[in-house]
Amino acid sequence: MLKINRLRVEINTMRGLYGIDESFGDGLNFIASRENTCGKSSILDAIYYCLGFEQILGGAGGIGSKVLTSAFKTSIEDNGEPQTVTESGAYLEISNGSEEITIYRSIKAENKDNRLITVYFSDYDLINNPKIQSEDFYVNIQHAATSQRGFHAFLEDFLHLNLPLVRTSDGSERKLYLQIIFSAMFIEQKHGWSDILSGMPVFGIRESKKRIVEFVLGLDTLKNEKERDRLNAVKSKIEYEWEQLIEDFKRNAHSEMCEVVNLPTRPKVLSETELLRISASTLSGTPINNEIESLTAKYDGLRSLKPKVNDNLADLLQTIYQGRFGNDILAVNQGVLSDICSYSTDKVAVSELNVRTYFSTENMLSGKAGSTEAISLPTTSQTTACHKGDTLISNIRPYFKKIVYCEDKCGCSTDVLCFTPSQPCYSAYLFSTLYADKFFAFMVAGSKGTKMPRGDKQQIMTYPVVLPSEEELAGFNTIASPLLEQIYSNRAENKRLSILRDTLLPKLMSGEINVSAIQL
Repeated sequence: MLKINRLRVEINTMRGLYGIDESFGDGLNFIASRENTCGKSSILDAIYYCLGFEQILGGAGGIGSKVLTSAFKTSIEDNGEPQTVTESGAYLEISNGSEEITIYRSIKAENKDNRLITVYFSDYDLINNPKIQSEDFYVNIQHAATSQRGFHAFLEDFLHLNLPLVRTSDGSERKLYLQIIFSAMFIEQKHGWSDILSGMPVFGIRESKKRIVEFVLGLDTLKNEKERDRLNAVKSKIEYEWEQLIEDFKRNAHSEMCEVVNLPTRPKVLSETELLRISASTLSGTPINNEIESLTAKYDGLRSLKPKVNDNLADLLQTIYQGRFGNDILAVNQGVLSDICSYSTDKVAVSELNVRTYFSTENMLSGKAGSTEAISLPTTSQTTACHKGDTLISNIRPYFKKIVYCEDKCGCSTDVLCFTPSQPCYSAYLFSTLYADKFFAFMVAGSKGTKMPRGDKQQIMTYPVVLPSEEELAGFNTIASPLLEQIYSNRAENKRLSILRDTLLPKLMSGEINVSAIQL
């Protein structure tokens, strides 16, 4: 709310001080005089001038004190004698219902720009108190309605208004300025009631009179129009993106020797019948579904073959290991597991890992079947670091026999034991030792816990092993290293094919995959 409490106009002359000092009460106030042309309009003009609304008084050219009468700035009559005005200004005390401020604006002054408005943060009677703060703002300068130093921006905030953005004639948006709103509160007597908004300044706002009425009456029309404009913009964007998508879709499909028919050219909700009419095929006419079935059959055949191959290779590696080093009791050089390896104590930042290089008991597979991609990474900043040649074993429920050979730098959870060979030449030998059923039986025998048994890390390191000579180890690595590399190469390929199968259909539909060019 805006309540006018007091208006004081000071007009200095060589003869003395003239002007008015009037207070206004609550409710309706009448301004009257015994004779016409005795200053009633001047009071209203002074109020609007103090508020920076002189454009309402003087039309498009009404900027500054020129909208005020000569009595404010040139001469004033006293009993028929003209008195030259030397300096003049006006104070306006207003309230927003809870706070009072006093506004001062000069009218005629040598050293003060009338575009500046001084705001005293008190009522008029206290403005000379040195404890009262004041601040200068400006009007009738660019951005005065939006800048922190603009008086109308300050006044909007003081009155607790939230002026909406409205459309302009050039299609942009602009604030519904205070000058426009207050033009609805002022009727110039020269025009009377013939046009209640006759003094409204022009700011290029589209249907400005309509916007004023909507705002003053609190109508939702403005909100609805803005929402309609927003929805129309969203609609146009969706239609454009749809057209681009369809064009890209067809172009990519054709480049991959495929075509899709009966795609809608405009975005719409498809009925079941319309959806069934959309079909995809190769340029040769073969339906995509037939191509998918053919690929799936090839994959399933390869999928069933590769595990068998891997099992055979793993069995072969274990047979070779057991034939050479399986009888630790009869070995000349006997030792324990701690002689050839240790637990990894290195750390790696989780940010350096991904779902393919992080291992936990959840993504390690039972029965010595390797691993899958992790569902998620740990929330900690660091975890145990593993290196190429290390062997990972899940320490929870060791009877599940979860074991992984590290092909590259990776990381593991605290529930996984990372065995690091004491020398790189022990990598294949260490893995073969830990891969043996005998080792897992040893680990289970020493595990602790009932519901979720865990291996005893100290007991595990006492597992008896053969300490091969350099010649024996070199001879074993000659055979074991290629076998181990092939096993994990096959598993990596199987993972790749699994991902290919799971993503085949959407990629075929988008044209990313040329089904005729895939060779497995």
